[in-house]
Amino acid sequence: FSSQHSYKRRMELSAIYENFEVSDIKDMHKSSQRNDQDGSRCQKQGFIFLTPELKSWSESRQFCRDNGADLVMIKSKEKQRLVSGKLVSSVWIGLSDAEREGVMKWVDNSPLNGGFWEVNEPNDAGANEDCVELNPKKPNLNNWNDIPCSLLRKALCERLLVSPVKVVDRFLLCLSVSELKIQTSAMVASSLTTSQTLGSSPRAAELLSEPLKMEMDTIYENVDAPGNEKRGAHASTRRSKCCGRRCLVSVMVTLGLICAVLLIFISLELLSLMELNHKVVSLQEKNQKLESRVFSLKDQLERADSKQGADLVVIKTQEKQMFISSWVQEHVWIGLVVENGKSTWVDDSSLDGGFWDSGEPNSLGGAEGCVELMPEQPALSNWNDLACTCARKAIYAMAKVQVLNVAVLDNPSPFGNPFQFEITFECMEDLPEDLEWKIIYVGSAESEEYDQVLDSVLVGPVPAGRHMFVFQADAPNTGLIPESDAVGVTVVLITCTYRGQEFIRIGYYVNNEYTDSELKENPPVRPNYAQLQRNILASNPRVTRFHINWEATTDRMEDSENVDPTPNAMHPPTLPIKAPILGLMPDNSMDCL
Repeated sequence: FSSQHSYKRRMELSAIYENFEVSDIKDMHKSSQRNDQDGSRCQKQGFIFLTPELKSWSESRQFCRDNGADLVMIKSKEKQRLVSGKLVSSVWIGLSDAEREGVMKWVDNSPLNGGFWEVNEPNDAGANEDCVELNPKKPNLNNWNDIPCSLLRKALCERLLVSPVKVVDRFLLCLSVSELKIQTSAMVASSLTTSQTLGSSPRAAELLSEPLKMEMDTIYENVDAPGNEKRGAHASTRRSKCCGRRCLVSVMVTLGLICAVLLIFISLELLSLMELNHKVVSLQEKNQKLESRVFSLKDQLERADSKQGADLVVIKTQEKQMFISSWVQEHVWIGLVVENGKSTWVDDSSLDGGFWDSGEPNSLGGAEGCVELMPEQPALSNWNDLACTCARKAIYAMAKVQVLNVAVLDNPSPFGNPFQFEITFECMEDLPEDLEWKIIYVGSAESEEYDQVLDSVLVGPVPAGRHMFVFQADAPNTGLIPESDAVGVTVVLITCTYRGQEFIRIGYYVNNEYTDSELKENPPVRPNYAQLQRNILASNPRVTRFHINWEATTDRMEDSENVDPTPNAMHPPTLPIKAPILGLMPDNSMDCL
């Protein structure tokens, strides 16, 4: 036929999704029983198809129109039940009150009469719910809901076909009645296209009805037995002549459809895997960028350089002595040298007092010029002078402030709630100047320009000892956060500086997500911060310590550590082994015992 391409296209559309209004079809059936002998006409109502992409209501309607259809109109219980039974997720239908608030109209401008609303709907929540969705997860006759037109949904499009088809045979009419059966949908499209191409001449009617009569004999073989014996015999003769050809065509069509479905399924799965792989790669890149906000290459290099010039620890206060003694587990060197009966620290300052073991220092054999700390002795009397050739591990200079614990409070919580952290820290000695603490929210992994300093506080002067305070800061300004980074994982930082030098940075990953399942499945284009929940991953903080100049009069830089502490606790790290171990103890060095 001249319209073979159109015929194939209609077959494809019909095979995807074809439904008709049951009440109209019933009326057609009754009419056909009365009027088929005088050449009555039947109308194919049309077909409904589902849009492939999530769009707003207006964009969905435009998509339907571009494909010769419009958003579906549902004006009967039968059609409502039929449509609801075919869907698995919410879709747009052709109903809205955007033109006039409170007056619902269909897309053909006809008013709504009744409807199939959910309980307490429509409610125009937020004064911007002007479009209607159908939610198949609700009861079939109570699943309409008004929502904002800007939300993204798939849509049901309905294409009405009103071109008349001349009915010259009862079996053709019966086929129209059975078009709800998916297995006959392709042949219906064929009959419609063929009739429009050949016209309504007797020859055209014969060509049109011949293959269709045979297909429907098993369904309506004896529709009107009285007075129609000849017609039944004629159909039986036709069926016997063409059975082999019909069976072959049916098998070929079935195999073709199966292959097409498999090809579509494989293609969709491949696209899904590619999309998933792209998302994984994007998340990995984002994670690397966020990680770099906590640990930067520059910081790592600076810490590596600082280790080369690090010095042995100097202990001048009782608090620092007790703190070090509490976590050292073996004999270690400290930064004290004994020479000619005089004890001097490695920073060239003289020893004032000390925490010597009983009878020490004794300069046994005149060769004990270095000092070790013995943790098994009492904390305030565990120093011993020893020959410098003995093998010991060493403690290098450490920060004067140790952060012992950070507890995350009010977590998880709504996005707009303040951040709250309970911080416990210990000063090894008195600090004459203030410590400055900050809370920083990383708005985007792409650039530091989106960072927001939520709050800062000065604490000091700080006496030696342990201290605790609760640090609270307001939620970030949503207007400064890129919309693409509002939902997902980001970082919040806690920093502390002394004399303008940052010596510790504590980073927490933060996951912002919707708790409502509907919003998770169909997130709005613009972030709805009122529905977002903030969850700080408190069990896995990332801590970076920086070397700084604690003394205003010296250029010595303290060593630093980069550790991954146990959950919510930042105890001192294990002993830093920065310098090479001095080697095994010589066999003849009995004075080292």
